[in-house]
Amino acid sequence: MLSKFLLCQLVAVSLFTSLANAAAKPNIVLIVSDDQGYGDISAYDHPAEVTTANLDRISKTGTRFSNGYASAYVCAPSRAGLITGRYQQRFGFYSGGDSRIGLPLSEMTLATLLKTAGYKTGVFGKWHLGLEKPYHPLSRGFDEFYGFLGHGAHDYFELKADDQHNGMWRNWDRIDDTGYLTDNLGREAAAFIRRHHDEPFFCYLPFNAVHWPLQAPQEDIERYRNDNPERNIYLAMLDRMDQAVGVVLDELESQGLTQNTIVLFMSDNGGSKKVFANNGKLRDFKQSTYEGGIRVPFMVSWPAEVEAGKVIDTPVIALDLFPTICQAAGITVPANRKLDGKSLLPLLKGETVEQLHEYLYWDGDEGRYAIRNGDWKLVVRSDTIGLYNLADDIGEEHDLKEMHPEKFQQLQDQFIAWRKTCPPTLREQRTSKTKPMPVSTQRRSGTPNVLLVICDDLNRHVTTSGYQHIKTPSLEALATRGMTFNRAYCQYPVCGPSRASFLSGVYPEATGILDNKSDIRNVRPELKSLPQLFKENGYWTGGVGKVFHGRLDHGDTAWHEYHQFQNSWNPVLKPIQDAFEKEHGSIDLPENQKAWRATLKENRVAVGGQSPPGYGPTDMTDAQHRDGKNVRQVAKWINEQTHGDKPFFITCGIHKPHVPFWAPQKYFDMYPADKIPVQPVPLDDLDDIPPRALVHRYEAFGFERGVENMKLRRDYMQAYHACITFIDAQIGLLWNALDEQELWEDTIVIVMSDHGYHLGEHFLWGKVTLFEECARVPLIVHVPGRTTAGSSTEGLVELVDLLPTLCSLCDITIPNYVQGTSLELLFEDPSLPGKRQAYTVVTRGAGELGLSVRVDRWRYADWGDSGKELYDLRNDPGEFRNQYGEPRLQQVQRMQRALENVRTPLRAVSPR
Repeated sequence: MLSKFLLCQLVAVSLFTSLANAAAKPNIVLIVSDDQGYGDISAYDHPAEVTTANLDRISKTGTRFSNGYASAYVCAPSRAGLITGRYQQRFGFYSGGDSRIGLPLSEMTLATLLKTAGYKTGVFGKWHLGLEKPYHPLSRGFDEFYGFLGHGAHDYFELKADDQHNGMWRNWDRIDDTGYLTDNLGREAAAFIRRHHDEPFFCYLPFNAVHWPLQAPQEDIERYRNDNPERNIYLAMLDRMDQAVGVVLDELESQGLTQNTIVLFMSDNGGSKKVFANNGKLRDFKQSTYEGGIRVPFMVSWPAEVEAGKVIDTPVIALDLFPTICQAAGITVPANRKLDGKSLLPLLKGETVEQLHEYLYWDGDEGRYAIRNGDWKLVVRSDTIGLYNLADDIGEEHDLKEMHPEKFQQLQDQFIAWRKTCPPTLREQRTSKTKPMPVSTQRRSGTPNVLLVICDDLNRHVTTSGYQHIKTPSLEALATRGMTFNRAYCQYPVCGPSRASFLSGVYPEATGILDNKSDIRNVRPELKSLPQLFKENGYWTGGVGKVFHGRLDHGDTAWHEYHQFQNSWNPVLKPIQDAFEKEHGSIDLPENQKAWRATLKENRVAVGGQSPPGYGPTDMTDAQHRDGKNVRQVAKWINEQTHGDKPFFITCGIHKPHVPFWAPQKYFDMYPADKIPVQPVPLDDLDDIPPRALVHRYEAFGFERGVENMKLRRDYMQAYHACITFIDAQIGLLWNALDEQELWEDTIVIVMSDHGYHLGEHFLWGKVTLFEECARVPLIVHVPGRTTAGSSTEGLVELVDLLPTLCSLCDITIPNYVQGTSLELLFEDPSLPGKRQAYTVVTRGAGELGLSVRVDRWRYADWGDSGKELYDLRNDPGEFRNQYGEPRLQQVQRMQRALENVRTPLRAVSPR
């Protein structure tokens, strides 16, 4: 048995050893810039306008790598590889970070390992590895966090807690903050060092600079005199980031920590063309596997151990930093954790290393991959394959695959063999489940086009929504390429308020637009519409037909070009039109449209949509109907490449099947009225419906309250179906244009409706109710490289989600006021439930609102003192049995809480 004296000695020795080891452990500062160009750092080959004195301090006191690489060509997967030391393909992380798709919990982070070894760990900046609590930095090995969780872009001046897309955080709390974000990150990192100067620390500083949006203090911008003003903003942002790095380096010096602190610096991917980054002699930009997308500034300083001022030409990759840090800190990586990175310490200490990596790999699951072996590099894209020798051709200008077929084949075979060691990609996993049609979904270009088709009053009587008594082959064709959303809901079942909502990304109560007359530009002038945002972000924007609501179209603010066509025939309108055209010329001429709208306004009673006849076949051709004109104008833009060098954002506003139900005769012939199946309405259906939930529009259609008229109902349904098949045929012309120009792989395509429509259900006709027939709408989305061909989802979504989805997909900053949520999560996993609830409202009388909330199984509506509704849609999809008065108290309370949860934040911003 040990004596007390000896035991005390052993404890003392153990304690002394622990303290000595702690003192010897180097501190770690890992700095990552965002989208910085390879030529935008003065330690590398750079233009005279670039000066980065503080980043140069890292190079002067350490080593600069001329062949340093990120493991991906975009932000989130690059950071996933960096923080795990493993190719992110090993765990399927090709995208994500802005949703519940975070860094898989099976992966061990560098922070977790360092924290276990006694390091204090902190991260300050852009996390981008998941939004939910399990993926939060404090759940992944960090003790402290200041920054934002998701979305590549973040406003540099608006630092708000309540930004649901990109709120600011301190540890577990959302916070409001002030200042310039880049400055704040440097100060926070320096304060962390100051707090923990007497213990080993790991300070991870992932800037969002110099990522878009281009924002910097005006006094900084004015110091630069480029002809390109946006390049001046970029340089000012770069300088601010360099100053923030200086704050951190100065803090290390003031604490006497410089000698034994390892400072590592790199960019997460190549410079972005969008922010006018300079990649020097390298080809291409971010989102490319050419050198300009993946080769990055890459420096390591450790004055106590590493010779200063060296340049190393050996190819290295971000994955190498994990094992380098572990070896320097004396930490053994667990045996069950296979790293792809290799320690750089031998190179840094001057040891001879013939070849650190035999091969380096890049694969973005988007038809773009590359492999490097020595000086040889193979680059594969969906539209081209090239073999390059980087020793002689750093710009990758000369394809050598014909001269060196053996090398070309070797690298192809090696890449295929490596990919087999990785699990299926997320898309491959989805493909195996859904067995989609063999259609390419690989996105070719870095900036996608957008084609948005908005139908008016289109309900779910389409084959893609499961209705089998109609012909909609064009919608089916889009569904085979993309994803069908089976539970999509509008936010207001009337044209104007619905469009004001989904074109701004804001719920109707917050837009203040609750009728067809109010103009959002007057009520909420600070809100920007979807086409306006795209126009301001470099897109060519074109619109035709009904996009906004009639006279409320936003004009030049939204569009480079816009057309509003009219039918060439109308039994009521024809005499008025003939008289107008005799005096002024065609109503389709742009210079005549203002005067023609004034004429229509004067005669609005005579030409109203419900004026007899409200339905029937016409003698016009498809091309003479205004929807035929609309799609032909869009097809012309696409085929003639009116957008030039810009990506396009085109919105095709389809008028039908809005009343009057007119279409060419051939479409009526497809649907003999006596063959149309109709589900009779229960005679007592209206008994348990609150009076305010009903509208009297059935009277304009010739029906009586609570009385079935099957003959008239079938006549209207025949006409409505004829209109749907007519517009489906027109939409097919848009698909032809995309085919002819080979644009499917470069274009996001969406077909949707502004709201649904009653065709006699509950004895109701038209819109303006909260029943499923009015609130639930068709929605089909094709996103190259993101949606699985032929897939569908039952996840709850809302039309208010359209704007944030498109902005996120096209790398446009989502405005802080936006209340919708991107649909991207469902692109990755269609089995997810989507939103917790879908919310729809409608007005009744003088400002009285009917409120409806739909959850997975139930729908609840509140009509104030007129009554309430509760429907079990799983067992009663027709909403024939109102269960509000039945013993369903707990379910009613849950639905009331769901309604309150969605309404509470709206009250704070409602303009009314």
